[in-house]
Amino acid sequence: MKIRQCFVSNSSSSSYYILGIYKDPDDLFKLVDANITKEYMDKENIKSIEEFKDDDPWEFLDYLSKKTKLEYGSGYEITDGVAIGLSPDKMEDFDTLLSFKKKIIDTFATIGIEVDLKDLSFHEDCFMNG
Repeated sequence: MKIRQCFVSNSSSSSYYILGIYKDPDDLFKLVDANITKEYMDKENIKSIEEFKDDDPWEFLDYLSKKTKLEYGSGYEITDGVAIGLSPDKMEDFDTLLSFKKKIIDTFATIGIEVDLKDLSFHEDCFMNG
């Protein structure tokens, strides 16, 4: 039997590693196609842009993630910024880094966000909650 004698993480810690863009949440929401935002507002019965801005940003990010398969991560507070893109573990065996980046760019395009190759970078964070 093996006994682990070093530090073991528990559920109070969280981390992410994403190839994508890093934006302030307000800037990110401004970049998303207006039709996607309206679709979300209709689904959530949000009546105005002001009400949308007051809504929980995690909910909108979850919506974008389900719609596009993009992943996101943030530090302990979302106001610190949001990394949105894809985790490198989503690369297929046949993908090169260039083809994977193009896949990310094409996915951003489906929600109206224009991204160049030079805009993409790796983002990581880890924090402990508690």
